[in-house]
Amino acid sequence: MVIGYWLMVIVYWLLNMRHRDMTLRQATSLVCRCCGQELPVSKFRRYPAGTYRHTCNHCYWLHHGQATRLRRILRELEERA
Repeated sequence: MVIGYWLMVIVYWLLNMRHRDMTLRQATSLVCRCCGQELPVSKFRRYPAGTYRHTCNHCYWLHHGQATRLRRILRELEERA
């Protein structure tokens, strides 16, 4: 039963996702899902598999990098007090 499930997953990936991965690897511009701007692929992070993240570097920094930086600053201020 388990082998049949994984076989079905692999077949689905080969039929559907493989084509999508190849189009993402050859893309020249992508639309950011966060801000909606169409930007060149140089503005997006790349996964090890060769595809690109769907949020641009700026939006990624706003949501992850800036929040991490603010938490670190607040933690340092609490340690001083």
